[in-house]
Amino acid sequence: MKLSFQQKLCIAAAFSVCACGLSFLPAVSDRNAPKASSAALLNPAEKELCDEIRISRAASGGSVSGGAGISQVSGELYLKKQGSVWTAQDGTITCLADHQLISECTARFSEKRRLYTVSESYSERFFPSPVAVSFGVTGKNSFSEITIQPGQDISGRILLTVSGASTVFETEDDVSSYCTTDVAFFADGQLFPAVSTVVSASLQPSGGKRKLSRKENAGELASLRHGQLHPASDTAALPLVATVRIEADAGRVLTAFVYKADSKESAYLVRTVIEPSPSESPETKAALSSLSYAAEISEWTYSRLTALFTE
Repeated sequence: MKLSFQQKLCIAAAFSVCACGLSFLPAVSDRNAPKASSAALLNPAEKELCDEIRISRAASGGSVSGGAGISQVSGELYLKKQGSVWTAQDGTITCLADHQLISECTARFSEKRRLYTVSESYSERFFPSPVAVSFGVTGKNSFSEITIQPGQDISGRILLTVSGASTVFETEDDVSSYCTTDVAFFADGQLFPAVSTVVSASLQPSGGKRKLSRKENAGELASLRHGQLHPASDTAALPLVATVRIEADAGRVLTAFVYKADSKESAYLVRTVIEPSPSESPETKAALSSLSYAAEISEWTYSRLTALFTE
């Protein structure tokens, strides 16, 4: 269709009006963008000194107090280095902790990261279910305490505040997986922990004493893993079905008492006692002597364990 001169003139005028209107729109400003900074949640120099970590979960209705920390606690986990070992304690269970996992935890917190300021002043609305993590040295005040609100969506970010400050920050969520009060998460997963090399081992079931059937079985014995943990008192009324005694190259002696469980979830519970070697430090001896827990194993693991021994 051919346009008349008047129609062309109207279209040109309309474009002119639109262009003028756009020229008056405000330019995009970054004044409302969150402030960004770079910092580590745990000073890398202090990471090397850290020998205790405390993780606290807020009770229902609990809140952050004093800029960091939790006013009402529903669960708490205490990780402590004593001599050459780390232990994990939750009030009812004390077990050996996984050194590598703790090292990964402190490494993540000490990495430099981007922090975005969400608010200059703390408000409870930012922390409906907070978890507090503190790093410190035994006998001294914590040198780093962070309260985190784990991510509740798919953004991959968390909110946090640090002790002594009221600012609320947002950052990438690569640490909240460590912010758990579940003692099993940090526990050494070996059924027979603190044993690097087996020198000798024996199994005493109800039928009589047995020894390892082959030298190669020592490595398989040390590699056995356990499931969930229970208080040692859970074995009090259970029947004892076997006792395992292991002598390690470091001079430690481990005795494991195997009980038949009465639940469908776990076939057996194993309570372990570790006797330190005479040459170990008083701190390591105290840590090993403080262990108190029972570990679940399945029927399959028990069968695998007994198959390593012969009369």
